[in-house]
Amino acid sequence: MGRSPVTHEEAERWIRRAHYRPFFSLRVLRAQWHFIRRDPAGYFQVWAEVLRGTWGSANFFLGAIAIFPKTVLFAYEMLNLGITHVHAHFANHPAVAALIIHRLTGIPFSFTARGTDIQVDQHMLREKLTPRNAPSPCLPYNKQIIVDACGPGVREKVHVIYGGVDVDLLSPDPSRSAGPFQILCIARFEEVKGHAYLVEACRLLRERGVAFECRLLGNGPLFPVVEKQVTNAGLCNEVQLLGPRTYQEVVCELQRADTVVLPTAPTASGKCEGIPNVLKEAMACGLPVIASAVVVFPNWWMTVARVFWCLRRMRPLSQMPCSASVKMRPCGVNLDGPAGEGSAGLQSKNQYGEAR
Repeated sequence: MGRSPVTHEEAERWIRRAHYRPFFSLRVLRAQWHFIRRDPAGYFQVWAEVLRGTWGSANFFLGAIAIFPKTVLFAYEMLNLGITHVHAHFANHPAVAALIIHRLTGIPFSFTARGTDIQVDQHMLREKLTPRNAPSPCLPYNKQIIVDACGPGVREKVHVIYGGVDVDLLSPDPSRSAGPFQILCIARFEEVKGHAYLVEACRLLRERGVAFECRLLGNGPLFPVVEKQVTNAGLCNEVQLLGPRTYQEVVCELQRADTVVLPTAPTASGKCEGIPNVLKEAMACGLPVIASAVVVFPNWWMTVARVFWCLRRMRPLSQMPCSASVKMRPCGVNLDGPAGEGSAGLQSKNQYGEAR
């Protein structure tokens, strides 16, 4: 099933500083007792609020039961560490954890709404919009989902923050070698990414006599399904499934490619693509991108393409002062991922499939 999971070099220092806690331990029990002794009514009110708010969604309800005890331990440790703000990546389980911490300690929190975490299931979304926090969706489409679900009164609290790319690392490579047309797809193997459509397109290209090579990077639950589709279509020579790669390997793949493709498609459950970083990274490398016309893609990609074109006209991308450095002293907390010091982060998924 491709290569084994990889750890990105850039993430290692954050992983070393992250706080990992088991779902159940003696320390977890002691943390419960601390808050029960301090404010028994408050502790059980938080339990009631979370169970009531997640009722009706098996994913949210069972997830809340699972993370509540260890989240109480994180709350206890944050008080001792002097944490003054918690930021949760994703509006589902991480934001529920941040809400629990806020209710128990009063520490304000914010969260990032990235896409499917609000598009598919919006349980407790209104409760997370307390007066002392502000969500930060990655695109206006997600902001509108939040406003539609929670009312126009939250519009001013929701801030759209676009993710950037490292233009010093990602730049056009004029030394691409000759050979078959190079198609690249970098995505987790799941339904919303649309790998099946790309493989079918590759079959049609071969039928029409086009010489090409298609390289698929990433891992995920549908990896064996796509692998079987490639084999059944007789495309083993043209389509290569390379599994997860380190970020430096991803950059090398971008620099050897002729185009990057992401045939994303909304799923029956409502899962939909937002603004994939990989397409921004491809355009930073001067590559044409091929993507499905869903949600924000058409207008947004034209805007991004114009920006990169203007930047390249003014000066080489590698010389543009576009990347910002934010000084943080990491410490943090983990449901599954890294965090920071003085400000804690909660995260539940990673970017390149199984890689962290």
